[in-house]
Parts: sequence; C-alpha cells; structure tokens
Amino acid sequence: MSTILLDLLFWIIVFVVFVYGFKWLQRRKKGKENDTES
Repeated sequence: MSTILLDLLFWIIVFVVFVYGFKWLQRRKKGKENDTES
C-alpha cells in the first residue's frame, strides 16, 4: 500500500465518523425536545 492511499483511507474514516457522530448528536438533541419524528 502506498502512503497516499493510506492517508486517503484515514481521512475517509475520520470524515465518516465525524458525520455519523454529528447526526447521532442531532438526533439525541431533537429527541430530548420533542419526539414527533423518530
């Protein structure tokens, strides 16, 4: 594996984790206020 490919893979994982965590946080926040949408 080349270093460029490893770097790309690393950043993709970081991005996916960040987006997933952000969506999870928003869902929790929305659920606390009102759970009309689940």
